Amino acid sequence: MLPLDGFLHLLHEEDYGITVRYLHRNLLVQDLLYDASKYHAVIAAGGDGTVSSVAHAMIGLDTPMLAYPAGTANLISQNLGLLPSVRELAQVVKDGEILTCDLAEFHVQDMTFGFTMVAGAGLDADMIRESESLKPNFGALAYFMGVFKNLRATEADLLLELDGVAVRTRGMSVLLANFGMVNFGIPIAPGIDPSDGLLSVVVVKGNTPLAIVPKIMDSFVSRMGLRTIPAPEGVEIYTCKTVRIQSDPPLPVQYDGELLDATTPLTARVIPHAVKFLVPSRLQGRTSS
Repeated sequence: MLPLDGFLHLLHEEDYGITVRYLHRNLLVQDLLYDASKYHAVIAAGGDGTVSSVAHAMIGLDTPMLAYPAGTANLISQNLGLLPSVRELAQVVKDGEILTCDLAEFHVQDMTFGFTMVAGAGLDADMIRESESLKPNFGALAYFMGVFKNLRATEADLLLELDGVAVRTRGMSVLLANFGMVNFGIPIAPGIDPSDGLLSVVVVKGNTPLAIVPKIMDSFVSRMGLRTIPAPEGVEIYTCKTVRIQSDPPLPVQYDGELLDATTPLTARVIPHAVKFLVPSRLQGRTSS
C-alpha cells in the first residue's frame, strides 16, 4: 500500500492545485466527480475496487485518471505499467501519456456492476473468499494461498453464449478479462488487449487448484520472455462483445476482487473506449501493459 502524503507533496511542489475528496458510505462516487472536467486529472487512490468504481463514474469524460496503487494487489495500476513510487507517479501526472481503455459491466440476480480488470465465476471467487483472512499478514500473496486452501474445486457444466453463439464446455472457473495480468506479473492468457473493444473469456479446466500450477508456470515463463505460448494447456479462450454464462451447478461470482453474494447465471458486455488512463511516457523508457 503506497502512502498518499508524499505524492501530494510532490504535486504541490509542481504548483498543481489539488482538491482532496473522500469516499464514504453516504456518498456515491459520482458525487465526488461533478466538476471533474475542470481538472487536469483525477487521482483514484485505493484498491482495484475503488479505482474501478471511479473509472466507471468517469465514462464519457475527457479528463484522464491516474490509478494510484493504495490497495493490496493494485492490479489495475500494474497492468497500466505504473510503478509503486510516489516520484514516478507524480511524473506520470506531469507528462504521462493517455491510454484510452475499454471497461465492462455484468448483470447478475437483478444487480449490475461495472468492472475494469476481470470478473469471474468459480475458482477465482472461491480464491477471493479464502484469501480475506490471510491478507492482513500476507498481502497480495494471500490470493495465491487462497487458491490452495481447498484442494478440490467445483467443476461445472458450462453454457456460454458468446455474441449469441452457444458454446458448451466444462470448467472450474470462467474469467471475463479486460486486462491481461494478475498478481506478480503473471498473464491470465496471451493476447488480452484492454483497448480492442472485446472481452476475453477464459475457461479454466479441471477440478482441483493443483491443475492450474502448470498454467501459472507457463504464463510466468512467457512473462519472463523465455518463450512464447499460444495458450496454456487446459484453458479455453474466446473473445466477444457480450457473454452469458450459465452453469450446473451454480458458481460464485466476483468482480475486480469483490466477492458477491450471488451465483451464475450472469451476463456481461464490454464498454468500448470508455475511460482515459494516465500511463508512463514511452519517451522515458517505460511502457504500458
